[in-house]
Amino acid sequence: GRFDSNNAAQILINHSDHDRTVSEPVWTLGMPDFGQARRMLQTFDGSYNVGVLPVPIQDGLITLRVPAWSATVLLWERRS
Repeated sequence: GRFDSNNAAQILINHSDHDRTVSEPVWTLGMPDFGQARRMLQTFDGSYNVGVLPVPIQDGLITLRVPAWSATVLLWERRS
């Protein structure tokens, strides 16, 4: 991932034949233990989706289903 004092981006990649549910810690990107990120982009084998969806941050983790052969881009923005 990448971050600055107000934003963080995290990319999850699944390079396998099976869907996976992953729990990723957010502290390394300066995100809070609770809040919300947004899914900005998800690619699939032969397709993609740019529908923005909320992704909760709970107990310092983002838990997300990552489809087989896909990449997911998450964005977090600090609120004033």
